[in-house]
Amino acid sequence: PVAQQSRANRSTPGMRQMSGGEVIYQMLAEHGVDTVFGYSGGAVLPLIDAFHGKGIKWITSAHEQCSGHSAAAYAKSTGKFGVAIVTSGPGITNLVTPLQDALTDGVPMIVFSGQVPTSAMGTDAFQECPATEITRPCTKWNYVCLDFNTLPWAVNEAFRIATSGRPGPCHIDLPKDIVSM
Repeated sequence: PVAQQSRANRSTPGMRQMSGGEVIYQMLAEHGVDTVFGYSGGAVLPLIDAFHGKGIKWITSAHEQCSGHSAAAYAKSTGKFGVAIVTSGPGITNLVTPLQDALTDGVPMIVFSGQVPTSAMGTDAFQECPATEITRPCTKWNYVCLDFNTLPWAVNEAFRIATSGRPGPCHIDLPKDIVSM
């Protein structure tokens, strides 16, 4: 699986390296995700680029909140996972209502948010916000990914937790440098 490929591709000379965005895309595909709802922004462009010309359908929403509600509605109506991707700062803060709705309704959903690069975290950089602190009350689990090598684990953990016990949403915050690697 991709968890082994991502590490191998980074350390084996001559092998194509997967970016963080490509790792996440591949993990979503392995989990059977066929549709993702999102709203672009600078911090998540490397992730969005991984969807270009591939099999998972990308649906651009008019607003981040629409992405979250669309992902939840998709999960409710199809029985599949709802997935939303938004940028940093206002992108993730606009998902608080859909996340709370999904938590209350027991909807399995995963939200990926962009974040400023790890080197800029804690500096009050443009659109930096404490995303996981904000989403903690309205998710079953959240995680800020500070190490490329934990991406496969984080995605697998989000899928596991979102469906364990009473289903609900999970959130993974992705610094731009991690998803660009």
